[in-house]
Amino acid sequence: HDYGSEEEEEEEEANRAREEEEDAMAREEAKHQQRLALLEHAAALLERRRAEAEAAEVRLEGTQQLRQEQGAAAARAKADAASDFDAASQRLVQEKAAHSETREAAEERVAALAGEGGVRARALAVEQRLLTAATARRD
Repeated sequence: HDYGSEEEEEEEEANRAREEEEDAMAREEAKHQQRLALLEHAAALLERRRAEAEAAEVRLEGTQQLRQEQGAAAARAKADAASDFDAASQRLVQEKAAHSETREAAEERVAALAGEGGVRARALAVEQRLLTAATARRD
């Protein structure tokens, strides 16, 4: 009977050792599966971050392109404004010159008219003196 008990104990011991080994292997397998799940999750996160980074780069390029276009448009507008200002300045200078020429022409005409008036007034004065002298002689 002792012999059977000893065999049973050895068998139980072997079963316990086998169960412990199986439990240890199951724990290792669970840890392995957990690591795999974590690695897959990390890979998914990295892929998401990469996609977000690419999208951000595309947005950045679009923003930079828009800024360049706006800068070019602003430069064109500035050049157009400067050109308009130069044209307006030239028109002002031309208008001032035309005004001066018109004023000078008017002043010359007034002087000419005054000169003609002076000549005519002198002629009338001479004629008046002659008439006065003729009237005085007659009387």
